[in-house]
Amino acid sequence: MQSAGLEAFAPRHAGLDIQQNSAPSLPRANSRKHSAVYDYLQRSSWDGFSFFRSKDADRDVSYLSDLSTKGTRSHRHRSLDSELDAVKEENLKDRVSVSQSTGVDRLRFSLLSSRFDSSIQVANIEELLIHDGPFHDIANGEVRDGVWWLDVTSPSKEEVETLSRIFNIHPLTTEDIMTEEPREKTELFEKYYFLSLTLSQLSDKGSDHRPSNMYAIVFRNGILSFSFSDNPHTANVRRRIKNLKSHLNVTSDWICYALIDDIVDGFETLVHEAERELVAIEDNYAIARPDDVGWVLRQIHECRKKVSGARHLLGGKVDVIRSFARRCDERYSITPSSELGLYLSDIQDHVVTMMTSLIQFEQILARVHATLLARLSVDSTRTGSMTIKFLSKISVIAAILVPMQVITGLFGMNTPVPGGSTNGLEWWFGILGVIGTLVVVSLIIARMAKFI
Repeated sequence: MQSAGLEAFAPRHAGLDIQQNSAPSLPRANSRKHSAVYDYLQRSSWDGFSFFRSKDADRDVSYLSDLSTKGTRSHRHRSLDSELDAVKEENLKDRVSVSQSTGVDRLRFSLLSSRFDSSIQVANIEELLIHDGPFHDIANGEVRDGVWWLDVTSPSKEEVETLSRIFNIHPLTTEDIMTEEPREKTELFEKYYFLSLTLSQLSDKGSDHRPSNMYAIVFRNGILSFSFSDNPHTANVRRRIKNLKSHLNVTSDWICYALIDDIVDGFETLVHEAERELVAIEDNYAIARPDDVGWVLRQIHECRKKVSGARHLLGGKVDVIRSFARRCDERYSITPSSELGLYLSDIQDHVVTMMTSLIQFEQILARVHATLLARLSVDSTRTGSMTIKFLSKISVIAAILVPMQVITGLFGMNTPVPGGSTNGLEWWFGILGVIGTLVVVSLIIARMAKFI
């Protein structure tokens, strides 16, 4: 891999202008790419430059210059390098201690290399540059026989631009990462191939809660990954590499496969959760009371929303993995190895299996939803019919009793009526008997006519 070196990032003897009783000047950038990163470090107030800005710089460099007059040129270089390394190590310890005490800075940069056992985790790119060994060798293209992996979480635009210029990333790839391109895809470039995959976790950036993506730039000897939300995938892959590196040849293509595999495995949680909700819905909808139908319908809506969302996220991965596997068969220097196709076929089968399960879940939910809607319609019709019957009975009774008020109204007037001059109760019982007889006869007729 040909990439821009980092000679201008950390202060070295080649870039110092050492004079007697004078402070050294900052190292000059050798190219436009070096100058961009150099300017970024100066704007960021990198602690590595504080050595040159301190009041003791004149004394330290004068001391080194006095030593150089008594020794050889190589001895002067070794003394200067050791002094600068001590300053870098002290600055790094100060930054790490501040981060641990305040808890403000997260360890967003993680560098893993086959040249050392443990990974380097720092909070920002300045601390990564202080580590003078692994990252400088990687950026200068000196790693030939090993593999490295730099993972960045929630990078800023300046950090993406800096890493893009260090590793000679194409502007289109840089733009996709900086704009958080949501489309899943795989692209082949001259020195690397680019992969974009959607995660199962939702982004906590902003209020839209859209799915977040992971972007991987795979070189022949290394991989550079970016993600904009906290996720367990990179930690899972690092743990997997640690467990398998004793009997497995870990390459950049294999790390890319492991990332894809872990991202796809992350959707199993959604599938299992949807399956559990589906089983609960199937157990409850048949015995649900009419008052609980609305609650069951809401549960079905939420479950269908999860299933359709998982199908949408997994649907794009089928095409991406198929295209990625097709790249493995091409005979270019930067394309993935053909052995990776065997692993990708397993991932593709896994995705197809989950897609099939989600399709079945959606069909079952659609059937249950239709059954509940039909049941709700039948219950509504039954309730309406009962209401109509009740109102018809009330109407018949009212039609029978209202005419009887005419009789009571006539005999209640202040006018001469039949039997008004008598003192007995014969007329009263007679009128009451006539009213009762008419009511009974009317009810019998209404009953025979099935009005009530």
